[in-house]
Amino acid sequence: MDADTTRLRELAGRILPVYARRTRPDAVLLAGSAAAGGADEHSDLDLLLYYRRVPDDDALAAAREELGGDDLKLIAPRSESGLIEQFRVDGVACQLGHLSFADIEGDIRRVAVDLDPNPFAMKAIGGLHDGLPLAGAETIERWRRDAAYTAELQRAVVTRHRPRIVPLWRLHDHIEARDALIWRQQILVDAALDLVALVAAANRVWFSSFQFKRLRKLVDRLDEAPPDLAVRLESLFLLEPRAAGEELSRLVDETDALLAARGLLP
Repeated sequence: MDADTTRLRELAGRILPVYARRTRPDAVLLAGSAAAGGADEHSDLDLLLYYRRVPDDDALAAAREELGGDDLKLIAPRSESGLIEQFRVDGVACQLGHLSFADIEGDIRRVAVDLDPNPFAMKAIGGLHDGLPLAGAETIERWRRDAAYTAELQRAVVTRHRPRIVPLWRLHDHIEARDALIWRQQILVDAALDLVALVAAANRVWFSSFQFKRLRKLVDRLDEAPPDLAVRLESLFLLEPRAAGEELSRLVDETDALLAARGLLP
């Protein structure tokens, strides 16, 4: 394990006992690069603390004070779902989500039961599956079972993302004639994210377009995908406009072939 990942995990080991005593979480998950590995000097520490009853501000403040945390910011203000705070310990930005059971279980119902692959809920559940349990492992494992990536969810992701891909290769002349560079770039960004969502769904790999990072690490997890997927997606933004549209067309055709082979197209 690399030195930066080790450093973040050791910091999590210092933080957890303080919050366990001060706020009494019922389950704790280490998320982000500290869980997945591959952290660097700029990486934050991401901890998700789950509660049947979210603690009050005094308990959170007492935990931060004991740790010597400073530069407090609220990433998400307190609501019925909980809150997300960020502060620094020894110069490291620590993001701690204090979340209710109702919040994560609501995300699970939305995605796994209602089959709504909302990007925020998908990110929460992807993190649930990818993180490292530090407390309440039985609870986290139950949530993971409830949030299985089923065939029904695969089809829901395809239904959401496949129709959104705009056929840029057919619109090149139209866009060029209307001074619409920003629109063309928007089409490319949206299409790249939709393609990743589709290929991930074909492989039952959790993906969310929200704050998406580490494309290559995700592609490495795919059993089957268009060849050189990461490089080709990034090339869409480097090729001249007509060539980018043609490459997008090829990527869509190859992705459709993969989806069809797995019975995921109508």
